[in-house]
Amino acid sequence: MNPPGTDASSDFPNQYFELFRDLLFQKSGMVFDETKRMVLRNALADRMAALKISDFQSYYNLIVLAPSTDTSPDPNNPQDKILAAARTELLKLIEGVAINETSFFRNREHFQTLREEVLPRLIRRHITDKRLRFWSAGCSTGQEPYSLAICLAETLRQEGEYLEEWSIEIYATDISGRVLNIARQGRYRNEEMRGLSPEQIAKYFEPISSGAVHTAPLDPSAIYVPGKVAVSRGRLSPSFEVRPEIRRYIKFDFLNLITPEFPSRLSQLDLVLCENVTIYFAAATTRKVIENIYSALDYGGFLFIGYSETLWQVSDRFKLINSHDTFYYQKPFPNEDLSRQSRHKALTGPINTPTEITDARKAHRAQHLRDIADQGLFSFEAKDQPGTAAIQSAQTKQKTPPPPPAPVPRANSLPLQPATSPEKLAGKAFLAEGKQKMSANEFEEALDILTQAIATNPQDDEVLAAMAELKLKLGDYEAALQLCKQTILINRLSEPAHLMLAMIYHKEGQLEIAVQEYKTTIFLNLENVIAYLRLGDIYRDHRQPREALREYRRALEVLRKKAPDEIIEDLSVGLLRQACEQNIAKLNMRGFR
Repeated sequence: MNPPGTDASSDFPNQYFELFRDLLFQKSGMVFDETKRMVLRNALADRMAALKISDFQSYYNLIVLAPSTDTSPDPNNPQDKILAAARTELLKLIEGVAINETSFFRNREHFQTLREEVLPRLIRRHITDKRLRFWSAGCSTGQEPYSLAICLAETLRQEGEYLEEWSIEIYATDISGRVLNIARQGRYRNEEMRGLSPEQIAKYFEPISSGAVHTAPLDPSAIYVPGKVAVSRGRLSPSFEVRPEIRRYIKFDFLNLITPEFPSRLSQLDLVLCENVTIYFAAATTRKVIENIYSALDYGGFLFIGYSETLWQVSDRFKLINSHDTFYYQKPFPNEDLSRQSRHKALTGPINTPTEITDARKAHRAQHLRDIADQGLFSFEAKDQPGTAAIQSAQTKQKTPPPPPAPVPRANSLPLQPATSPEKLAGKAFLAEGKQKMSANEFEEALDILTQAIATNPQDDEVLAAMAELKLKLGDYEAALQLCKQTILINRLSEPAHLMLAMIYHKEGQLEIAVQEYKTTIFLNLENVIAYLRLGDIYRDHRQPREALREYRRALEVLRKKAPDEIIEDLSVGLLRQACEQNIAKLNMRGFR
């Protein structure tokens, strides 16, 4: 096998790309199309080098044996040992292609919403039974569920309640055994405590003397070397451990979200955090996961997903809520009117759920099971039209008029929109003219024209992304940030919106989120030079020279395919190539190759 960095088509033949692509989809639900070929190739190269396996077929023969779900192998059964080894290796490959950056209180707007609105409502709803059930799906190294527990403890105190008087269950799951082991330890170095206030650290953590703490994602001491096993370098530094009074509420466990049914313990949940998980899934897989989450939530329960994700064209069974500069979802109460989507306030729901609500819940579930049996509704066909539920009973059609039927979709494409209206045509004309003015640095004219474009077509993601770009050029970063988020709500695969989000967070110093957005941009387009360059800059500035070299070399590989006078983000390809070569030369002079 050729080393990483050579031409993808020569060292990763189509037959093996398709084999591994299909296997990963079958086992994990993750989707790898041609644009993500290099991501998969590099991850395979690392794992094969770690095992000293020289050919793709031998590695495939190992991991193809892996079961899709957790197993309890019999130590006396040689066949079970082989299956367990295959499963372990498959999970390591999945870890290599997934993005696992995280930190405490990472999505600030989400935790502000939890603290000021969602948790107080749930506390008041359960003021008598004093029981709350939460789930962090895709918990990574544990910062999210620990943040949730801290946030809950603080909110209970604000409501005049005491944590120890409540029955709290916080389930935290992930597909990676490595990150679950780190999460269970609850130990973090000083530099990994970002997002916590000094008061929170003093109250909820204990200082520890051990320096051998595993490196969490994006830590500068976690050095990635292409072709070698990723390692965590233990070193003496101030470290902290989550106090037992917080840790005891969290139950960490393995779970593959594409399992047909969630475990029974994940039921009647009050809150689910499933952030930046479904970005890897195909539409049908996402629908199935979200439907299972819907079933796992209790009536009035809340769902938070990542900034890059949306339930549009996935499920309309939830109520969309806009609050505290962010969006989240609520499972409606029985008989609640959903004709008004995008409501601005969540319903508290009944205090101490009465018998009639319990009976309604049972009746609703019985009807739901009948719907499934009658229609085979778990097929999750990709032909669902915008605005309709992925799962909908023929006997319970909505009383409101349905949207106009969409044309038959082309193969391998999203469903086509209805015939273009004059308003949309006008909006496209405004968009083209606005971009032209922006390219000519005629920003005032561009602002007027793009404002008209938005007024004409407010749900066009290209128009919103163009306005975000203009606001970015004008230095209005807050407006650009909100426009990017709005764009992603409409089209979560908007490459320009993800790139601009990365640049804004990079400028503001929120590097964990910036790195995730740069990687998401690359995930969407493996030839996005700016994302490679900016990612390289972050690694260079944070003393990760080998990772910086990797990104600069990938950028240079793309730039060599382009004409020197081609313009990318207002800079010529020739100038960008020169910048790459200079950065690579400087790093090579320091002994990194």
